[in-house]
Amino acid sequence: MQIAYGADSRVQSLLAVTDATGSEGFEQLAAMQAAWFFGANHAGQRMYDPATGVTYDGLQPDGTVNRNSGAESTIHGLLTAIALDAHPDVRDQAVALTQVTDREGLAWVEAEDAVSTTGEIDTPESWTGESSWSGDRLTLSRGDSAVFDLGESGAARWIEPVIWSEVRERTASTWRANRTPLGSLQLTGPAQGISPTPGAMHPHTLTRALAATQDRVRVEVTRGDLQLDGLLVRPIVSRLDLGGDGAGMLLVHSAARTPQRVTVGSGEVSVYDARGREVRVRQGSGTVTLPAGGFAIVER
Repeated sequence: MQIAYGADSRVQSLLAVTDATGSEGFEQLAAMQAAWFFGANHAGQRMYDPATGVTYDGLQPDGTVNRNSGAESTIHGLLTAIALDAHPDVRDQAVALTQVTDREGLAWVEAEDAVSTTGEIDTPESWTGESSWSGDRLTLSRGDSAVFDLGESGAARWIEPVIWSEVRERTASTWRANRTPLGSLQLTGPAQGISPTPGAMHPHTLTRALAATQDRVRVEVTRGDLQLDGLLVRPIVSRLDLGGDGAGMLLVHSAARTPQRVTVGSGEVSVYDARGREVRVRQGSGTVTLPAGGFAIVER
């Protein structure tokens, strides 16, 4: 579920970094994030109504909109509106971007959807006290294994298992794609600290990306009980293409550790490194090279 609280937080953070660094890259990212309120979301619906100040309560995973409007939603919608009024160039870009024309980003694979497993599937209480299970839980004990089908992609992907760890609980697991090792996770549950709940649910990035030619991942547990919620699947290069009435903006972002050559099409292309520093600008079409961890924005 997506809510105004999260969208506003991202807009405010990006604008704060823009003001601190002067980076046009972060300014453009702020505009693309703020466009969520004006229809550039997976429902294709406005979440904020400038005429009334209403911001709707949430955007559901299935694309429907919760059209209630509580105090928190309205406040965060108005906070974004105030921030955009203080940055008129960002505002003008954001309100012009009203639809998602293409997207290639994070995907989610439920642990209980393993194509084969020797582990146990059960349904925990949804709310842990500070986070929610996405559905059922797959518990793999020592000697257990599971295989997940991630579907075809044609591009390399990072795999991030999302795991619940009890305080001081130790687990060890190895992850492979056919015979190719993707990494091992040696985990110890964190101390409770000031959290109201013992235990924590976190994603853990494997050390090697899944190759473009591979679509299955296997995990084997060698210590403890691994409580798995699911797998986050992140493309090496993510894309978000937003459009509107006479406006268009494409973002390509690299999660690779080496430069990546990517196709971006036509328009004014600005390339930034991982810290948001501009490294080149050009007009034209074709491909660009993204620095490791960098991004490019194409304005059309």
